Amino acid sequence: MYLISHFPEGIFLNQFPHCVPYEELRQRYLQFSVYDFDRFSRHDLIGHVVLKGLLDTTDLQQEIEYTMNILCPPQEKVDLGELMLSLCYLPTAGRLTITIIKGRSLKAMDITGKSDPYVKVYLLCQGKRIKKKKTSVKKNTLSPVYNEALVFDVPAENIEEVSLIVKVIDYDRIGSNELMGCTAIGSSFIGIGKDHWLEMLDNPRRPVAQWYPLLESIPGHIPAASNDSTTISLSCLNSR
Repeated sequence: MYLISHFPEGIFLNQFPHCVPYEELRQRYLQFSVYDFDRFSRHDLIGHVVLKGLLDTTDLQQEIEYTMNILCPPQEKVDLGELMLSLCYLPTAGRLTITIIKGRSLKAMDITGKSDPYVKVYLLCQGKRIKKKKTSVKKNTLSPVYNEALVFDVPAENIEEVSLIVKVIDYDRIGSNELMGCTAIGSSFIGIGKDHWLEMLDNPRRPVAQWYPLLESIPGHIPAASNDSTTISLSCLNSR
């Protein structure tokens, strides 16, 4: 059960205010992530509650209580290892940096019981892939250490329109490279990636690190409020 307070100048949630202009409420939604707290390990995600149609389902004149089902339970756990990533955004320079720090307990892809992993990151603008970068390959390991920064140019006016897809791939000199696991980061995704993204935006110019469990497929995506299929502008990137 959650409390949502409404005022003429915007919307506020509980004791954590986040002001949104009234004219933007029709395109916005609220997402609540519910976790199982663990003092000695990573908190486990239980599920999510997503409230859309804020202007259609709320009364702006009074406080309203909602009781909603928790949706999107985690997919059946498959241990593909974890990847530590750091995010940092410089609004003045329009520079988004994702640092691939290290991995642990990755999936063995070779007959030797090891892998040759590298990380590829895609920058998406409104869901369309527009740029990609990758790290070096770390040979014969399941616990690679990269400490490699991948930098994307994203103007401040476009930062809320972009997101990142992160893939860990096993390099194969002879055959085809194989996907070892992936994750997604941004406000349009459900889960850790959204929480990490919002923490980055709340702390400009400061690196924020987070461990990500690798998944077999991209975690839940929240579709845009609009069904407009117009071609997407590529203004998210400055050419350099």
